[in-house]
Amino acid sequence: PPESWLERVNEELCQTSLDGRFVCALVGHCDRLARHVHIAAAGFPPALLYRRGEFTEFLSGGAPLGILPGMTFDGHEIDLDEASLYCFSDGVTDVRDAQRQTIGSEGVRALIERHAGASAEPRLRGMFSELKHLRLVDDTTLLLIERMHPHGPEVLLKRRFPARPEQMREIRSLLRTTLDDAGVETGIRDKLVLAIDEACCNIIRHAYGPKDSGDIDLHLTSDGGILEFRLFDTAPPVDPARVRPKPLGECRSGGLGVALIDSVMDDWKLQARPDGKGNRLVMHKRISLTRRNGEDHE
Repeated sequence: PPESWLERVNEELCQTSLDGRFVCALVGHCDRLARHVHIAAAGFPPALLYRRGEFTEFLSGGAPLGILPGMTFDGHEIDLDEASLYCFSDGVTDVRDAQRQTIGSEGVRALIERHAGASAEPRLRGMFSELKHLRLVDDTTLLLIERMHPHGPEVLLKRRFPARPEQMREIRSLLRTTLDDAGVETGIRDKLVLAIDEACCNIIRHAYGPKDSGDIDLHLTSDGGILEFRLFDTAPPVDPARVRPKPLGECRSGGLGVALIDSVMDDWKLQARPDGKGNRLVMHKRISLTRRNGEDHE
């Protein structure tokens, strides 16, 4: 068991370490289908299990290795059904925000929640990208364990935000980072960000208008080199027949949004939501994604 392994290593380090060094460690094993995991830790922050919007905390089993002989460690057997397990070093909790305050466990929980809608790989990329924009003060290690899902479109981003103009700066920044992490070429990235910004602004100005308020849901997936953007709102249903692009040269001031979307995207469709409570705009763009080694793929 992991806890027994920690006990043996601790005894060996206590006998052989002569310079006062100690070791923080996390060990465990997982079944091949990632249904269950058994972990034990020494000197690590509590592991966090995230399931359906709720967190469960698993405390470290003991102090760092190599300090006190004869220590015992506690292990945890964890069910991963519909859940994600996050284990991380104190370099994550010690990251400092703009006010030079450590984000702590609450900051890590908020980080997990902000990126929970994405698939595993883009989720970790997004979390690390956000951490790198803060102040790292120590080695930063983050481990994600969850059950593999059947292959399908990769979820790059899911975000709900209030339909207000002041929200759009953050959404544009988030989209740029997400598309960068996915390997989208810079010029195409900027056009896509502008098109989504225009689509959201149209929802704010024309669908909700000055009298209504609500949220916008933004979903972004990637499947075989095709990006799919989905925007959902709860505004009064819009007649799709009235939303038609005009040539850019014929657009008056304030009427560029639909024409821009039509020029950037390969195809798009506006329709009422199936439940009749709002509208759904779906847009597709085929692109070449650049791998980190510089090779292109679709």
